[in-house]
Amino acid sequence: LEAARRRDADMAAALQQAAGTAAFDPSVFEQLSSKAAALGLKGDVAAARLILDRRRRAVARDIAQKADSADAATLHSLIQEAQALGMAREADALTAKLTSQREQAAAAVEAAVASGSTQ
Repeated sequence: LEAARRRDADMAAALQQAAGTAAFDPSVFEQLSSKAAALGLKGDVAAARLILDRRRRAVARDIAQKADSADAATLHSLIQEAQALGMAREADALTAKLTSQREQAAAAVEAAVASGSTQ
């Protein structure tokens, strides 16, 4: 009985760590969630999913607050965070914004060069 309790506690701790780690891995998280659920640790699975959901909401807030005025480095950082948390739609939208910023900057440089060469 003690071994089962220790196993359950270890599984719950691993699940919490997987949900909260900076290097989030969705496949590892899902594997741990499945194993924990099979062991009857549904409350621990729900708690870990709540941690993950809170992290995703925090990143979504950051994106909403920063994306419109963000420089390329900030956008890149937000893209990495979104990708790491499995937020593909948000990461794709930020990537499109970053690409657009780069294209606008390149067009501005080309326009400046063209206007400089006609003088």
